[in-house]
Amino acid sequence: MSENTSKPAWLEEGRGAVSVHHSRSEKGWVVEARWWADDVGSLSSGPREVIIRLADDASPATAAKGVNTGVVRRVERIITELTEELHATSRGMSNERHFRQQLATRVKELPKRGARSNTENYYRELLDLFEELESSRPTPVNDLAVALGLGSGTVRSQIQRAKQRRREAGL
Repeated sequence: MSENTSKPAWLEEGRGAVSVHHSRSEKGWVVEARWWADDVGSLSSGPREVIIRLADDASPATAAKGVNTGVVRRVERIITELTEELHATSRGMSNERHFRQQLATRVKELPKRGARSNTENYYRELLDLFEELESSRPTPVNDLAVALGLGSGTVRSQIQRAKQRRREAGL
């Protein structure tokens, strides 16, 4: 048996694609749905593939009835829920991407040449940025480390130094 390896017609030529797979079990049935996103992240609004199969723990009565209109109505509700969850996650990833871009822009605005020259301004602005992140992000040191291209230990040291300079300045 040969497998069809051609790209689906709905995928634009020259772009890669990734699939996102979600499943849910309910009342003796497993519903699996797959959405596709191209390499720039535009997720299909609905699943491109849906599989309904009997769950391993399904009752004999459920197995005997097979897929019927009641099951299909349930599947429709499940697909709607899965789609809402997936798009909420996608929006979250988009927000995260936007945050990373904004942080990269802010980091570029730090005084040029980092902590070794223009030290007063660098440390003051780094600490301001850190405190802003600290109020809204679970891992502000890691966020800064990625944006600065430094290790988190280095960023921690720089933040400590910035706090020390602030204390010494009496601010």
